[in-house]
Amino acid sequence: MKNILNIPSGTKNLAIIFDSINFNNVDEYYIEVLSEGYTVIATSPVYKIVDCEDILRIHFLNSLGEMEALNFKKTDVQHETKSENYKTGLQGKEVHNIARTGIVANDIYSGVCTMEEKNTDYYDELLDTPLAYLEKSGIYLPIVILDKKSVKFKADDRFYYEISIEFKLSHEKIVIR
Repeated sequence: MKNILNIPSGTKNLAIIFDSINFNNVDEYYIEVLSEGYTVIATSPVYKIVDCEDILRIHFLNSLGEMEALNFKKTDVQHETKSENYKTGLQGKEVHNIARTGIVANDIYSGVCTMEEKNTDYYDELLDTPLAYLEKSGIYLPIVILDKKSVKFKADDRFYYEISIEFKLSHEKIVIR
């Protein structure tokens, strides 16, 4: 049976181990696991450090039961409102005798990122996850990733894939008036 190692790959975890590195000056990094003979036996994806409001950082539960994260450039946020049927007021023929009831609202976020073909399985893990969070100002908000199809292989320009995601917050806003 193979051992599964949990290697801390986030900048906050790495800053504790490598205190001489100022991660504010790092644009991107990757982690390599070396054997005793200094042969590379594993390499992580390239992590890009971005601190921007236009970035959607999604944390998700992978197939091994560990949390991982991917960054997407925010492309769109739509506000969706749904309601039950319009109902007539009880008072009869007043000015506002028809009103909406059962109003539920939520924001739908869209994002894209570019990924090398060799890392597209990583994207599949995100789409297949039952549990995901949006990191926003150090707070983790539970989200629901919307169902979609993704391209696994393309004949032209196949080494880089522009991948997309759509999700909404898991707790809808229920409007009571």
